[in-house]
Amino acid sequence: MLYLLLRVFIIVFALTAATYSQTQTVNERLASTLNNEGVTHFAKGEHEEAIKSINRAIELFPTSPVFYRNLGIVYRDLKDLT
Repeated sequence: MLYLLLRVFIIVFALTAATYSQTQTVNERLASTLNNEGVTHFAKGEHEEAIKSINRAIELFPTSPVFYRNLGIVYRDLKDLT
């Protein structure tokens, strides 16, 4: 029974992910890519590059709170909270 529920969950998750990826606009996809690039730069300690990438993501998709959060984390790490 647990196996069956797990299989159903996986199928529903896969269908939901496929549907969502088809409804994203080109700008949303590019913005997500730029955000991920910014996170990678941040992890490497490249703060200025991270800020540039995340700001570009925000320009393309300004309604994503995740992008603003990530930008805030970079600025917090720089101790530039003004």
